[in-house]
Amino acid sequence: MKRIIRYFRCGWVAWAVLLLLFSACSKLDVEYGPISYADPGEGGYYNSGPNSNDLGIGTIRTYGLQRYVRLDDSTIGMIVNPKAVEDIPDGTRVFIQYRCVVLGSNLPEFFTDAVLVEWARPLEVGEVYHEAQSRQGDPISVIMDWMTTLEDGYLTIHYSIPSSGNASHKFSLCPGEKEHEYILIHDANGDTRGDLTDGIVCFYVSSMLPDTGGETVTLSLTYLELDNTSKTLTVDYRSPQ
Repeated sequence: MKRIIRYFRCGWVAWAVLLLLFSACSKLDVEYGPISYADPGEGGYYNSGPNSNDLGIGTIRTYGLQRYVRLDDSTIGMIVNPKAVEDIPDGTRVFIQYRCVVLGSNLPEFFTDAVLVEWARPLEVGEVYHEAQSRQGDPISVIMDWMTTLEDGYLTIHYSIPSSGNASHKFSLCPGEKEHEYILIHDANGDTRGDLTDGIVCFYVSSMLPDTGGETVTLSLTYLELDNTSKTLTVDYRSPQ
């Protein structure tokens, strides 16, 4: 199950969001090849689980020769139809629709679930700077829902921006002047008018996050809101042991 953490926004009542951190897993003693399972309509190597399809954000990776999706700190889904992600490189964050399935054979020890991927779309990747930047950026609103997470070494942000669709918007992250402060920068390339448009961007922040030595510290994310005021989100963070 996903751990729930609290975000605070400018003194208002705390929100609950998902903070999911990648944890290392021990390697199996015996390597095995890729496992592919026939479509249930072809005689069925597995039976479908719940009827509803799940939407999620995860990281596509390979263990041994088997593709899987890391959905949170406790869910490692072995992909039973690896051709669905054959063009997606390891370490790619994706927006994914999947269905949990029940295998006719035992699930290998490394995995917690078996999943059938309906589709997977790579997320936009923002640029990460390890030194402070002078620019403040253009307005952006961070949407606090299940898609805004810190997990598996990635900060994933669900955002809303004004856009006409006629320019490419870019996003970057850099350290702020204070300890444990980070700045989210939106570069609209002059496209600051138009209807509000939602999107998702992720940043690989594993090397930026501090080693807290088992202690809990407060991280802050500052950005320019749509009303042109500076906003700050804070989160309690403890590095994985």
